[in-house]
Amino acid sequence: MKVNGELRNAGLEYSATDPTSDDFVGRIVMVGDDPRIRKAAGWTNLIAGTTSNAAIDWNGDGPTPLFTNLNGLELMEYPHTGGEYVWCTIKVPSNYTAGEQIQLQGGIFASKATGDVKMQCTTYLVQTGTTDITSITNTHDSTNAKVTVGTANQATSIGNIDLTDASGEINSTAVAAGDTLLVKLFRDTANEQTKTNDDVQVFRYSFIPNFGS
Repeated sequence: MKVNGELRNAGLEYSATDPTSDDFVGRIVMVGDDPRIRKAAGWTNLIAGTTSNAAIDWNGDGPTPLFTNLNGLELMEYPHTGGEYVWCTIKVPSNYTAGEQIQLQGGIFASKATGDVKMQCTTYLVQTGTTDITSITNTHDSTNAKVTVGTANQATSIGNIDLTDASGEINSTAVAAGDTLLVKLFRDTANEQTKTNDDVQVFRYSFIPNFGS
């Protein structure tokens, strides 16, 4: 921190786990690699994103959606014909509890007021010190439902896209803190049933991973 214009060491205290004594509201402690703050309801992460609030970015290496900009909003335009996809990597945080399902949330909109949209993910598990990057065998295809576009040009949540099964596993392999998830996002037009027959605009920076309770 700065004191009279000079940088000083803030001297945050460290603990291996959330403190159980002198845990007064407002106390800040480094727990492992995560700064934690004591609130009235209990200990929580001080910096948004160490568990579930950091927006992620997407990149493409094949047939990708069109990257556009509307009124300052960065979008990814998925056509109704399907086939486009993008990738991201998600680091499983140090405070992740094994066995919790990991999900992804985000937003879309379309210019037509009727029809279904189904965004899906395939997740590849990269285990630290174990996985051969050139041949990733543990994968999970999301089972989330389609969503209905109710109003034209209004943001619609895609719901919860499961990146693991309900037990926090990918291909019967438990996800652990420190692992990396390689996630492929695509539009599953074949299973939209009442297809909107319109290009869908996906908010590029709206996606947030949720690592469970």
